[in-house]
Amino acid sequence: MRRWRRDRRAGALPERVTRPLARLAAALRASRHGPRPEFRDQLRRELLVAAAAPEETPSARPACARPRRRRRTWRPRVRHAGLISAVGAVLIAFVQLTASALPGDTLYGVKRAAEATWLDLSGDEFRRAERTIDAASTRAREAEELARSQADEQLISRALDDMEQQTKAAVELLTKAESGGDGDSAKVLDEFTTHQRRRVAPLVPRLRGDSRERAAGYLKMIEGVRASAGGG
Repeated sequence: MRRWRRDRRAGALPERVTRPLARLAAALRASRHGPRPEFRDQLRRELLVAAAAPEETPSARPACARPRRRRRTWRPRVRHAGLISAVGAVLIAFVQLTASALPGDTLYGVKRAAEATWLDLSGDEFRRAERTIDAASTRAREAEELARSQADEQLISRALDDMEQQTKAAVELLTKAESGGDGDSAKVLDEFTTHQRRRVAPLVPRLRGDSRERAAGYLKMIEGVRASAGGG
């Protein structure tokens, strides 16, 4: 408890921010090619600016008023908000830098780590569901690119398997969000499954073996999801 209080007084970042950032840093160390020097310099400047964000000043009161002791819990909150905003900008930059990375590429681990970190920083279940949907759509694009380049079938199967797992996670999150009255879950789910069906269906004839079975099974799964949700 005392350590937690000291961290708050010192303006330490919450664990929900530091844990995913540590995972991203580990992925960067594991890759043979890190970000360019100019990108690291820009990142450092952004974090320093966020850390030095101006603190709120108490409102002025009459000189005759009796001074009161105030708990300055707002200071770490202000700094946390600035740092989290900077972290969000950095993650978006990482996603953009690694957008073209495919399974088997050197930077693919960094891409997935940045993706997972962005997911962990979601504010609520509906936002987390939307970001999980984005991840599943990305896996579909990756499978499409791998098939076009005639990549190893294991890489394609892995992308399809991850796509299926992320789709199931998104459906579960949207169901929870809908029960809580958060966002238009039914509409988002219908648009997502329609988009995925249009993307994956033309892919099936181009695949073979386990990859083809996985893609066909995925189409059946999302049709079941649409039927359960009342989609056409």
